[in-house]
Amino acid sequence: MEKFVTARQAVELIKDGDLLAVNGIGSIATPESFFEALEQRYLETQSPNGIGFYAMSGLGGRKEWKLASRLSHPGLINFMVVGHWDTYRHFFDAVNHNEIEAYNLPQGILSLNLHMAAAKRPGFFSRMGLKTFIDPRQDGGALNEISKRRFMELVEIDNKEYLFYKTIFPNVCAIRGTTADPRGNITFEKEGLLLDPLVMAQAVKNNGGKVIVQVERFSAYPANPKDVRIPTQLIDAIIVCPEQMQTATEKYNPRYSGEIRIPDFQMKMDMEALLDNNVNCDEYGRSVADRIIARRASLELRDGDMCNLGIGISTLIGIEAYDMKILNDSITFTAEGGTMGGTPVGDYAFGVSINADAIYTQAEQFEYYEGNALTVSFVGALEIDKAGNVNVSKIGDKIFGIGGFNFVTQTPRRVVVCSKFNRGSGYNRDNGCFVPFDGYENKFCEKVESISLSSEFALEEQQEITYVTERAVFKLTNRGIKLIEIAPGLDLEKDILNHMSFMPDIDDHLKVMPQICFEIQKLEDIKNV
Repeated sequence: MEKFVTARQAVELIKDGDLLAVNGIGSIATPESFFEALEQRYLETQSPNGIGFYAMSGLGGRKEWKLASRLSHPGLINFMVVGHWDTYRHFFDAVNHNEIEAYNLPQGILSLNLHMAAAKRPGFFSRMGLKTFIDPRQDGGALNEISKRRFMELVEIDNKEYLFYKTIFPNVCAIRGTTADPRGNITFEKEGLLLDPLVMAQAVKNNGGKVIVQVERFSAYPANPKDVRIPTQLIDAIIVCPEQMQTATEKYNPRYSGEIRIPDFQMKMDMEALLDNNVNCDEYGRSVADRIIARRASLELRDGDMCNLGIGISTLIGIEAYDMKILNDSITFTAEGGTMGGTPVGDYAFGVSINADAIYTQAEQFEYYEGNALTVSFVGALEIDKAGNVNVSKIGDKIFGIGGFNFVTQTPRRVVVCSKFNRGSGYNRDNGCFVPFDGYENKFCEKVESISLSSEFALEEQQEITYVTERAVFKLTNRGIKLIEIAPGLDLEKDILNHMSFMPDIDDHLKVMPQICFEIQKLEDIKNV
């Protein structure tokens, strides 16, 4: 078969019952034309049907009908194992009504699994997921009643618990690069992330499958072999898509791909622009309450820190720390998709970094994390319970997914949980002062619905867990969570304790949150924050 084909010709390679793996995170490095062609084929022919879907990250649309959302037609997919679920909302009804098997495994486990599949190994050991909903003693990552498979077993080695993850073997994959040279070798010069392109192709090829690659362009010149991320020998079909986007909102930004590095004065301008945008509180912006949380969390940074910034409020840490003048060259930010250094970007470009020192594979990053490389990690929360457990994965019929959470919370010495105090809480401005308004549901509950961060594991590992909200700060202790700080001007009983489902321990020397956390720029632009 000729490798250079149309998208429709490429998807003809997929057979009923195949297990499809897709590289990408959101719209980054994700083959959008592949999804369009596969949907069209299914609507016209009802084939392929009953396929499985394997992805490390979220590749759908929360509301938009795009990317993997196009595959949510009944009968097309009957099995899903993914790391992050929030953008697969078009599948939620099928999952909640037991119409498809659905599993949520850690992003890093799914990434490292591809190495096992490429080598045809039966599995691998990891401590990631222990004592969380991934643990087979809890849900084993299953999301509904019909999902009976267990991809892990609890084992003990030298009196220490591990999970043995059994290898999952995909047999077809879709990957995106930037350029195909005359022989069909693929380079990634415009991509903001690599993720796992080579090992995914190796895993599929070694198991008798088909490898499909989408690129933006062809080149008349042979690629430098050191720049080739997927050699032609591993590829069955190459699609050209000149319109492919670098992220969900940008056609191309060379800062994300590392093709240009901006000077410090330009970074300062970019940071200030991001701060200005964030105070506008539009659909993609962040409220002042979020910024207060990020500013207080930033005070947990220490010289020499190797940091991870999670999705959500945590993406503001770099911006706020810069604005507070507490960053220095000894502090390094990383992102789980495979960047070292620079400043991670949030919102619809989550995963990429500006001025990264290095961009490498996702699996290499997770191996680095698992070896306790991180000194501190900043993450979000859906729920926090009195024992200090955190839930980020599932609330009722809403599935968010664990993503890289296990790897960035079970390995560092310090974890900072960044969360609104109540769901929907924040501040209004009245004559230049912040006045708190209550949310519509307690986030501090008796018991979380699903354990994503286990306080039991954290205490055993002697981790330091801090919970930062816009109203108060808590610490994990052997007795559960302890209130250690309260926002200035608030009443302990009225504004804090009355909005929690349990009574926390209260520090004998309860402090006021530092004033710098509330020194938010451009207050005159803020009406309802």
